[in-house]
Amino acid sequence: MSNSGLADVWIESGLYGQSTVDGMLSGKKYNKAIRAHKLTYDSLMRILIPFFTTWLIESKSPSVYSLNLINFYIAEIRDDLKTKRDALPSFLKLSSLTGELFTDFEEFIEAQTATTKYWCRYLNLVEILLEFLFAERSDMNKLRNTAPKVYEEFIEGNFVVKRLSGNFNQLPVDQALEHINKSSKDAGGIVGLTKNSSMLDEWFLSYNVVGMMIDEFRSSLTSQINISSKNVECGNKRMKVDERSVQKLFSEFIRFNVFSKSDDRLLVISTNEVASDIVQTSLLDVNDIGEQALKKFSEHTGVKVVAGDKRKTFRKGQEFLQKILAAKEMGRHSNYADIFKHELTAYPMSLAPTGILSTPSNKSNLGNIIEKFTSSCKDLPPGNSGETFHVFDGMALIQGLGKPTNARTFGEYANILKAIVFKNKYNAGRIDFVLDHYEDFSINNCRRDKRGHKNDAIERAIESSNTLLPQQWHLFIHSIANKKQLTDFVANQLYEHSHNFEVKFVTSGGFFDVMQYKSNYEAESDLLTSSHEEADTRIILHILSAKMEGYTRCILDCKDTDVLLLLAHFKDILTLEIWMKVGTKETERFIAIHELKMDSSMTKCLPAFHALTGCDTTIQFVGMGKKACWKIFLSHHNLLSNVGMSDNLDEEDFKKMIKFVIRFYTINENIQCINDLRRILASSKPISKLPPTLDSLKQHCLRVHYQTKIWLNSTTPKPSLPDVSDCGWKIVDGKLLPILTTISILPEDTSALNTCNCKKVDRDLTGAELQRVNLINRDEITYLTRKHDIDNKKDCNEMVAAATRMEKKIAFFYNDISVGPEIPEEVLLVPVSSEGNEDYSLARVTITSQPTSTTSQATVSTTSQAIVSTNESDTSLATKLAFLHSNVQLVKPNEEIRAKKARIMKDSEVEEIIDSSWWVT
Repeated sequence: MSNSGLADVWIESGLYGQSTVDGMLSGKKYNKAIRAHKLTYDSLMRILIPFFTTWLIESKSPSVYSLNLINFYIAEIRDDLKTKRDALPSFLKLSSLTGELFTDFEEFIEAQTATTKYWCRYLNLVEILLEFLFAERSDMNKLRNTAPKVYEEFIEGNFVVKRLSGNFNQLPVDQALEHINKSSKDAGGIVGLTKNSSMLDEWFLSYNVVGMMIDEFRSSLTSQINISSKNVECGNKRMKVDERSVQKLFSEFIRFNVFSKSDDRLLVISTNEVASDIVQTSLLDVNDIGEQALKKFSEHTGVKVVAGDKRKTFRKGQEFLQKILAAKEMGRHSNYADIFKHELTAYPMSLAPTGILSTPSNKSNLGNIIEKFTSSCKDLPPGNSGETFHVFDGMALIQGLGKPTNARTFGEYANILKAIVFKNKYNAGRIDFVLDHYEDFSINNCRRDKRGHKNDAIERAIESSNTLLPQQWHLFIHSIANKKQLTDFVANQLYEHSHNFEVKFVTSGGFFDVMQYKSNYEAESDLLTSSHEEADTRIILHILSAKMEGYTRCILDCKDTDVLLLLAHFKDILTLEIWMKVGTKETERFIAIHELKMDSSMTKCLPAFHALTGCDTTIQFVGMGKKACWKIFLSHHNLLSNVGMSDNLDEEDFKKMIKFVIRFYTINENIQCINDLRRILASSKPISKLPPTLDSLKQHCLRVHYQTKIWLNSTTPKPSLPDVSDCGWKIVDGKLLPILTTISILPEDTSALNTCNCKKVDRDLTGAELQRVNLINRDEITYLTRKHDIDNKKDCNEMVAAATRMEKKIAFFYNDISVGPEIPEEVLLVPVSSEGNEDYSLARVTITSQPTSTTSQATVSTTSQAIVSTNESDTSLATKLAFLHSNVQLVKPNEEIRAKKARIMKDSEVEEIIDSSWWVT
């Protein structure tokens, strides 16, 4: 129910506040939730019954006559109750008629939209709830006859604690204890009460007495004890309050057209958001789904459920990267350069780890950096009022104002804005109020949806100045449709009010028509008739318009970093005394844009730098803040000089942008390819700290180029822009979404990372074995222990050459081999270490408990080579091959053999493994 719009109805009607509603929908605040559902049921039925009656009349159903009789009998029952006459005969006649309407009502529900069906389903659920409440709160009249002894015990109160007089108003024991605890101590109980053990003992002994004293004192304050057995909800005062609440809920449901949605899909009544097909099916077919689940549970209760097969997938990019590095370390042959062309994760970890555009977290740092190149002051220097004009960033003012506590209607809200705008504290000769224009198809909507949680927005029509402000302003202001209405309403209100003043007034951007502007005088129209969407770029046009009218001093009321860098970029074109008001109440100051001392080659590249390192429509590199990137910009800003200058991103400009991004991650200027940098850094950095792939960076640079071009055309009222779908964006369900990558996230060939499925080796190493050996990782060892399953026809030299030193160690200690009947028990395979040689050779040592005149021999089944037992070290390729791919294992030797083995070994790394795990029976 939390996403159906019911919560919005409760809040907008004033029934409960935001925190209370959240608690109710999360399963808390039981009593308030029960009351809310009952009142909602009442209000919905008042809408549904007339709706059903109209349907009967329009469908010319015979049940219309029965409906008239029902209304007659209801009025008769009402009169009987008022006069205290027997109403049973009328009630029986009514019951005989209502049964005929149920069939028609079911047909009526089936003919309605999915939204109507959903709310009828909600009414059914509330009816079930009311039946339980009735059973719980009603007197047990039949209990005296069906179970008289139980009735007597209940009447005696032997299962509850009775606190007040009256009938059937006793409390269960646990609730009574909670009452005592609450009366005598804090809600937190013993937690945080005291650290003194003696005082804690005193509290345990006295808290029940204190509770009793509090109850007695409380009862002494009331002269008359309530002895009524009537439930508190049946009182006249409560009924009047509930009736007013029902009327408010009724009005909200009517406003949201709860039963009048024309769309056949399931909609959220407050926002008209469409539910998915899966959600719609699960909600409307909840009865069938529940019955099937009950049937399945009944039939299979007690049956052991067998877990399904679990497929091993690379769920985390870091795990996949570790496999790549391990395979490379073991010498597996693969095209590792091709592997790092892919992101290896679902989304580019360095740009969009969650798959969506994130708002830059440190955008204001760039403003602080630019501010260091000029001066600022807390008090604005005096100036000529006739040459001064004041520009407001309208949407920033609206967002900062929020919902005023002293405003109930949109008219009162507009009056507050009028007082702020036309206060004219700087004695300006002209006031400009610039607003954003909101388009349904815009690259800014990704950022707006994330900031505003579009799915939770509430849509409300501003019909007049008397329209009430929504209770949930933060949800109202998150809707693009609401913003369109609000900006149009505010712009028109300010324009009409401006005629009461001599000061010149101009506003644009907020009207439904993007090209429209309004002024109380004949203003310059060529620059103000603009197609710009953002107020950031419109502000530049308004400044140029005022400059053409002879104004020389601008006071800009705006705190946006984007506007600051645009003013710095166009400083030489504007050539005005511009003071930008920034900061909060305590840090409020005026930045002197006209005194900016920054090299023109740097100001030229500021828009491209800001877009590349993260703005509202592009993505910030993870872990790369504005301050860190600025150090690169100081020495390499020339690489961004051509970004946004042409319609399409040139290949040469793209290469320069790659060089700029590479500097974020390394100072090695010899690295020119971003994919090579990923491969180099992969061994020392986690995957989240790697740079993006060339493909992901290309899409990012396309978006940067497009946004930079928009900014560079701030002085053009009607700029010509390239197709946004060719600039790193795609159209999905009528919305613009960023293209994060165009190639697969994983390479097609991952055979080098696969492990052998050999049936001869059906066990993995245990954790204890791994801990003792302290080797690289489990996946690498699993691969190496299965090395023996190589095709025996391969050349011996090739197999041995492919074996690394670590492979030889692991293969020796962890080969899965068994004892064959042709192998004598006195033959052992042990490693021999020679001084100055880190490699291991294989020696076959004959250990006998009694002298023997013959030399034992053993044949390794996995090769065609025969190894002759000898007391001398054999370093031939055949011996090494048998060592790596042996399928032989001996019985556990006695202590004498173990001692001989220990004396043979010299290497400290091997000596650590001399224990029972060396020998496998």
